[in-house]
Order: sequence, then structure tokens, then C-alpha cells
Amino acid sequence: MVAEYARKANQIISRGRLAAGVVLLATKHTGVLEMVANETITGPGGDMAKIRRVEIGEKAWKDARGWVLNPLPLAGLEGKPLGNLHVASMQPGAVRGNHTHGSAAEWLLFCGGPAALITGVEEILVGGREPELFEIPAGLPHAIVNRSDREIFLVVFYEEKDLATQPAKIV
Repeated sequence: MVAEYARKANQIISRGRLAAGVVLLATKHTGVLEMVANETITGPGGDMAKIRRVEIGEKAWKDARGWVLNPLPLAGLEGKPLGNLHVASMQPGAVRGNHTHGSAAEWLLFCGGPAALITGVEEILVGGREPELFEIPAGLPHAIVNRSDREIFLVVFYEEKDLATQPAKIV
């Protein structure tokens, strides 16, 4: 597993897709190294600059049982009607997305990882140790890849009931 993450990091670095802030962490519960990105992985003006990573910090309640989070206030959607909220599971290596939404922003709350949020040749690495929330603007093609060895979950929501979705081959 460590060799796999090292290989992936070298691939990302060699393609110029990696910014400062990637750290290898050893987790006590798995003993496995995880890749964690603390910053968007792109240069100025790239598609990833359009994606907003929402700082969760102390807004997630944490104790020995885990964490609890209400993402709606963080997304500025508290009290507003939601058109759709769904939970998607992702098996190891699974790809979701590979599409674009032309009419509204989509919010992705990652529950687990590591995973990657990808647009074209740019990507954001999601560590998975803590929940991470992203706003994907309308019109931005994107895909998500589960890079872990376990099932992870995404909570997905947006304001429109039927979000217009078009296929876009990213991965």
C-alpha cells in the first residue's frame, strides 16, 4: 500500500498536478499511510481554482464516537429549500461523476478517503481523516475517484430538483 501511494504521488508530481501541502500521515487505526492535500492542486487560473473547499474546522462536533456535521450552514443553504440530497457509496477504485452540471452548483461532502476530486489534468486529494466539503460550480466537468482500500461515502446536494447533468469523460 505504501508503494502504491508513493507511485501515485510521483505520477501526480511528474504531471505538474501537485501543489504544496501534501503530507503523508500514519494513522493509528489502520497503520496505513494516507495522502492528504491541504491546498488546491492547481496553478493560477486553472479549473481547480473554481472549486471552493469549505473550511469545516470546529464546525464539526467531535468526540470518541466520531464526528457530526451539518453542512447546510457551511454551504450557505440553511433554511433554503434543497432540490436534491443523496448519499453515494464508492467502493475502492470506483469512479463517480465524469459529468458536468450546466444549471447549478453541486456540493460534495466527502466522508472517508483518500479520494481524488478531478477536473481534466488537475486534482484535489481528499485525505479522509476528517469530513471535507467542496462546492463544484455549474459547468465544471468533474469526477471523483476512491483511492482507498475501503468503501467511502459522499453526501451530495444542490438547490435544483432535477440538476441538468451531461456526461464528460474525465477519468
